[in-house]
Amino acid sequence: MPWPAGVGARNCRKDMPVDIFAHSEERIVVSTSEPGRGVIHTSYGELCRHVEHFTCLIEEQWSRETIIPFYFQKSAPAVALMLAALRAGKAFACINPKFRLRQIQQVLSSTGSGICVTDGGMALSLERMIKAKTGIETVGWQYVETGPIGEPQESAVGRLLERGALERPIANRDVAGGGSVGLNFPAADLEGLGCVLFTSGSTGQAKGVKVSRRDLLARAEAEVDWFGLSPEDILLGVLPLSFDVGLNQLLSGLVSGARIVFSESWLPGDICNLVESEGVTGISGVPSIWQGLIESELSIEIPGKHASLRYLTVSGGSLPRSHLERLQAAVPEVGIFKTYGQTEAFRATSLRPEELAERPESVGRAFSGVEIEIVGPGGAPCGPGEVGEVVHSGLGIMEGYLEGDDREKRKPNPFYPADSEFPIAVFTGDHGYLDAEGFLYLHGRKDDMVKVMGNRVYPLEVEEAMRAMDAVAACAVTRHPGEGPDGLVAFVVEVPESALSPATLQRDLSFQIPGYMIPREIHVVPALPLTASGKTDFPLLLASHAELRLVDEEAL
Repeated sequence: MPWPAGVGARNCRKDMPVDIFAHSEERIVVSTSEPGRGVIHTSYGELCRHVEHFTCLIEEQWSRETIIPFYFQKSAPAVALMLAALRAGKAFACINPKFRLRQIQQVLSSTGSGICVTDGGMALSLERMIKAKTGIETVGWQYVETGPIGEPQESAVGRLLERGALERPIANRDVAGGGSVGLNFPAADLEGLGCVLFTSGSTGQAKGVKVSRRDLLARAEAEVDWFGLSPEDILLGVLPLSFDVGLNQLLSGLVSGARIVFSESWLPGDICNLVESEGVTGISGVPSIWQGLIESELSIEIPGKHASLRYLTVSGGSLPRSHLERLQAAVPEVGIFKTYGQTEAFRATSLRPEELAERPESVGRAFSGVEIEIVGPGGAPCGPGEVGEVVHSGLGIMEGYLEGDDREKRKPNPFYPADSEFPIAVFTGDHGYLDAEGFLYLHGRKDDMVKVMGNRVYPLEVEEAMRAMDAVAACAVTRHPGEGPDGLVAFVVEVPESALSPATLQRDLSFQIPGYMIPREIHVVPALPLTASGKTDFPLLLASHAELRLVDEEAL
């Protein structure tokens, strides 16, 4: 299937240089919300000069590195560092500021880089890890200034520099002012590795996903087309740049000439204030952000002080139908895009706002430049309504895992010949079906499927039934970790003052779903632990299972 008109066309041509962006020097590109300092604005001209400076630094100081890890907060200089890495023929790997030590160590080990670039915003966290002698101090930590920092962070930077745990690299070449306000690459450079994105680790060990420069830029152009982005748009960037959705929002903003407003806060009040003060038109968010907004009961005034907001996305997970309805009521006249994909296969499908009312349970049709198919257990194609594994080909598929061994994920495309434009496909491991019009409905992960009394049960289906209940604010369902017959265990957050009990919930579920689907254990918990990208952290939940079980037994 050819690329849709206007989508990825520039970046798919292999015989000419490609512009990432070329916009007016004075136009604001990044606005960073700094607590206590207001909003700091950066123009395209300033961004390009940052890029030129960091390109010199990379070529002079870090020329031996293939992948450059970054551990920083979102800022205009941080964006310039990533673009400079691409400009210098390198790949980058962003480390989520919320990552735990084990995850940071894994990223650094997987990239094989001898350095990691950081900024003042992360100095206190870095100092704690180095003081604890965790082994992280063996990396060559490189300090670059990416914006104003507080006195505690400034002091931490000074201490780290003094003890030699941090270096301040300096580029020897001067960068001329008033240079070009565009960035372009020779076409040949687009074939190389662009970045490494690490999976959330929500169900186990995180993996490094390789993305080519060509695909990275084509994804951005496809998103510009899908969301109708233009230079008039102002996008609120609350998601980390280590997360594919957050990174793509940034790149699509650069391609379209939109402005990006960075904020580290997911608090509903902060989001609403920035929509009002900065005239935000679009927000890419994960379900936990929108659930927080719903529960806050803040007033979104459209029309009114939030009238600029025209769309938002529900990405990186799903909201139950009841929550979607509440979100629609909270943001009337705002278009809601549901999106589905994986780090290994970005933006597989999307349900457009005009399709939401008729198909709220669907995750939409194939995204621009993407083919979605369903295969059965033997690899045979499934017809409409038949459940099987979701297979993604076309735009957005990974180049492979950094650690290797992607044979179960990245395979020859069973629907196209080897000499076609789609020779490789990603087998997602998600189960679902396509209806007669090509809309995708998910049932759950293939690996999560549990046989209970001879019946196939997907935890996602049970979660949806539980979330539809008035007393349930949030829940997570997974395979029971104990011995004996397979079953399910559920972790539930109750609505305040609902006096929810596991026995009552099991009884109410019996009116909604078959008995074999009801979790044999239900634990009421204060909150669900989340990964750095906002997904439920199942390994952490299961690690606390034995303790929760003991507490519940003592309460009887």
